[in-house]
Amino acid sequence: MYNEIVHTEEFNGYTINIFPDTYAQNPFEAWDCEPPIAVDALYNHGINEYATQYGKVDLFDWLTRKQIIEHKALILDVLGYDSWRSAVRGSFYVETDVESYIRECLGNLDDSERLEALCSLYNACGIPAVLKGVTGYSQGDYADVLAVATPEFQKACGNGAEFDWIASLEASIQLFQDWAFGNVYGYEVLDADGERVDSCWGFYGDYDTPFGAVHEAQAAINWRISCDRKERIEQIKTWIRNRVPLHYRLA
Repeated sequence: MYNEIVHTEEFNGYTINIFPDTYAQNPFEAWDCEPPIAVDALYNHGINEYATQYGKVDLFDWLTRKQIIEHKALILDVLGYDSWRSAVRGSFYVETDVESYIRECLGNLDDSERLEALCSLYNACGIPAVLKGVTGYSQGDYADVLAVATPEFQKACGNGAEFDWIASLEASIQLFQDWAFGNVYGYEVLDADGERVDSCWGFYGDYDTPFGAVHEAQAAINWRISCDRKERIEQIKTWIRNRVPLHYRLA
């Protein structure tokens, strides 16, 4: 668990050391409060999906005939056609199943293009979606992440109609970026004798931000000092009640 120290500082008589958390949980697998996402990254060799208990993002089954008709212009633009005639010319699906043909065309796009197309279609159909590219600290640390507030996820969250889903999805993508590229930290607190008196792990995001690892370590120290002070005051009260002479009271 303990690796190289990336930050150290003195605070109120204690030492704070910050470490990378190399065993951080994937929030989209270990937790139950994040939206479904689809990730296209070099290390994936395709699109990986997470939090699929709230629906699979990289599927086209949600696209109904009514939605196809309503958003025909957008779909044609996504597929790269200028008319239905050119889109379905020579297709087996012309007289049978236009929806299946559109899904097939979307499926033939490369991974990044498909995520972009899906994001456009989700939003056009009233399902909030965000697509962002995320990066890490090393060359090659890049991924396209599509996060979607599917109807299943919205129902599970129970948020009202005024909830800002776009901002929430952007925050979830940032959370994935922090996890995927090692921006997760833990802290240890040492007393004046160098003894470890506290530690905690799993702080996602930069360690020097509000509610980051440094902030929480400082809060832990202040709480410890406050508890020590209360204990000291109670001890003094006990000595006074029992009329213990000053030279018998411990320093």
